[in-house]
Amino acid sequence: MSRAIAEIFCEKDCLVLKIQKKDFGSYTLKAFQDGEEIAAIQSEQAELPFSLDFKQSQPLTFVLKTDRETIPCGFRLLPIAGMYNVRDLGGYVNQTGKRTKWHLLYRGDQLANLKPEGADMLKSLNLKTVIDFRNPEEILKSPNLLPGSVTSTINRVPAAGTAVFAGLLQAQDSLGDRDTLVKNIKKILAKDPQAAQNAMIQQQLDFVLNPDSQKVFGQVIRDFMNAQDAPFFFHCRGGKDRTGFVAMVLLGLLGVERETLVYDYMLTGVARSDKNKLYLARYRTLTQDEACATYLYSFFEVRPEYIEAAIDAIEEAGGFEAYGRQAYGLNDQDLEVLKQIYLE
Repeated sequence: MSRAIAEIFCEKDCLVLKIQKKDFGSYTLKAFQDGEEIAAIQSEQAELPFSLDFKQSQPLTFVLKTDRETIPCGFRLLPIAGMYNVRDLGGYVNQTGKRTKWHLLYRGDQLANLKPEGADMLKSLNLKTVIDFRNPEEILKSPNLLPGSVTSTINRVPAAGTAVFAGLLQAQDSLGDRDTLVKNIKKILAKDPQAAQNAMIQQQLDFVLNPDSQKVFGQVIRDFMNAQDAPFFFHCRGGKDRTGFVAMVLLGLLGVERETLVYDYMLTGVARSDKNKLYLARYRTLTQDEACATYLYSFFEVRPEYIEAAIDAIEEAGGFEAYGRQAYGLNDQDLEVLKQIYLE
């Protein structure tokens, strides 16, 4: 059985199939919509650019047919207008060779920025449940634009001061006047030159170790155990820290390997690449000081050490299943339910 991970990305002028850990020769990529095959492309390439004419309002599925097996695949990063970090968690291989199912678990940024031209594709996901990690103030400022398929919205609010602060940094008018801002940042950096990075790491550690956070995230994992409520879309503001932690824990409980957990977290950097460049340029202009600009930008950066700190803490607790039992009160049956719903 192949352990390859096949996923599709939307680039500027085409779609691209990318195959990690490719362990087979030639294959045929097939696309289906409305119960009909709409494309069949033969190749041996681990990275295959291609074009496809499809209806954004209808579900779209892909499979990779090799001489040994059929591997489901799909959009890893969905091209939904107005949103930049909507991702399907399907197709990841776990330690026993099983794969996470496509089209059941979506992670992303807030739905407040959805554009009208992106509504059809979002609707095609047939989402049933939205889990929102934002606090009431964030929700009031940026209410979600929900597709009609959603039957339930659940608000789970972890202690996430650093993540919320990062969200506030996106509004330049919240930073105050330049002189005061620069003065305050320099005081912080004088005490700790890595203050921002350490704050991001501590945020992830708090998600693992803080009893209040454990309670909230444990509830989220139990939300996912209700198969009738899938497909799920879970999000915070930008889909990086709170959302990234939940995705990591859930995939870890499903047995997905560490390397893939870090890979999934780091994809936010790919999704936000253009936006982050704009933020860095904005902070350079605002502060006129490279160290201060870098400090502010660090709250937007996606670094492996951020999520690795959380993974290390979970592994120190005995691994994902042991941590799930200790922190979330899960039992063997709960863990098996998750695997039955989300693995194939």
